[in-house]
Amino acid sequence: MKVVQQTVTLLTLKEPPIGVWILSGLTAAIGLLIFLSSNSSIDWFGLVCIGLANGMMFGSPVKTCQFDKQGNWVIFQQKGWLGTQVIRRPIDQVTEVQVEQLNLFGLQLYRLGS
Repeated sequence: MKVVQQTVTLLTLKEPPIGVWILSGLTAAIGLLIFLSSNSSIDWFGLVCIGLANGMMFGSPVKTCQFDKQGNWVIFQQKGWLGTQVIRRPIDQVTEVQVEQLNLFGLQLYRLGS
């Protein structure tokens, strides 16, 4: 999660799905190695791995959370390849915000909970 904009009245947080991108990159690399090392003309398992990696990468949404004090709104947006979902709530109705900390291969990542 990274802070995109921070002012006195506005805070915008963005969470790109880095863990999914890393996993899909590894899956694509394994699929490519299997595909290239195969003796048959077409290795279907390698192609399936590459296809799954593309689906994971393009299907995972980027999450944005915006706290607008002046407009009294919290806007939660998930934008992915398949579309965009926006949830708007008045700040008064928000009782808690969950931020989960993850450690992935020594990287410290944060995730917005739902």
